[in-house]
Amino acid sequence: MISAREPGRRSVGRAVTAAILAIIAILCIIAGVLYVTETAGSLSPAFLGTGSRLANPAGHHVLRAAGSFVLAAIFLIAAGSAYAYKPRSEAARSEEDSPADRY
Repeated sequence: MISAREPGRRSVGRAVTAAILAIIAILCIIAGVLYVTETAGSLSPAFLGTGSRLANPAGHHVLRAAGSFVLAAIFLIAAGSAYAYKPRSEAARSEEDSPADRY
């Protein structure tokens, strides 16, 4: 079994965080596709928000679709960086922080 404290290894928490962020990104992509493909009149009220009135029920929610795709990109970038991060080894940290290099 791999310990979470071994240098150069990913921790289980980071992998789980990356997976959760990737799932949220996929859900944002699905919502964006629904906003683009479905007309505003056929969307569920959960997608429209509370108190929203439809001026054109035959139109599409282009701004909400764009917002969903932007959020998906942000969550994918966050998931990728969370998964790709590897902590430095203790030897590398102690070499950089040694007091002999400061003088």
